[in-house]
Amino acid sequence: MRTARLRQKIKKFLFERGEASSTEIAEYVNSTMRHGTTMQQLGNILSKDRHIMKVGSTIKAGALSGRYEMCVWSLRPEYAEEAALSPEELATHIINWLGEQEPGFYQARQIKNGLNTHVISSKTFSLICEKAPEWLSIKKNNTGRIYKVLPRS
Repeated sequence: MRTARLRQKIKKFLFERGEASSTEIAEYVNSTMRHGTTMQQLGNILSKDRHIMKVGSTIKAGALSGRYEMCVWSLRPEYAEEAALSPEELATHIINWLGEQEPGFYQARQIKNGLNTHVISSKTFSLICEKAPEWLSIKKNNTGRIYKVLPRS
C-alpha cells in the first residue's frame, strides 16, 4: 500500500488529539514527514479509510477565498479502543485470535486484517514469540515472521 506510513501518521495524530480538521492534519503531516501530502491525497485517505470517520465540519474564513467549510475527522470508537491496548494485552488478544483459526500458516498482515486493526507494533509480535503456546510455531524468514497454527488433539 502506497499510503501506509501516511495513514499510520494520521491515525496516530487523531488518536493523540481526538479530532482535527483537514487543515490541521495536513499541517501536522507536512511538518513531520519528509515528502508530506497534498490536500487531495489527504482528502481521499480520510474519506476512504474505514478507521476514520467524519464527525462534523467547521467554517473557515480566508482572506481571498471568503468563507468555506472544512471537515473535522476522528477515529472510529472501536479502533481507538484497540489502539489504547498495551502491547502485552494486544499480544494476548492475537494469540487468542490465532487459537480460534484453522491450522495453517499466517503472516502479520493476515493477523492485522483478521483483527481489523493496523496498530500492531513489532514489540507486540516479539511478545507473541515469547508467550507462544505449544500449538503455535513461529518461523522467521526474509519477509518477516510466519505463524503456524498446529493441529490440536
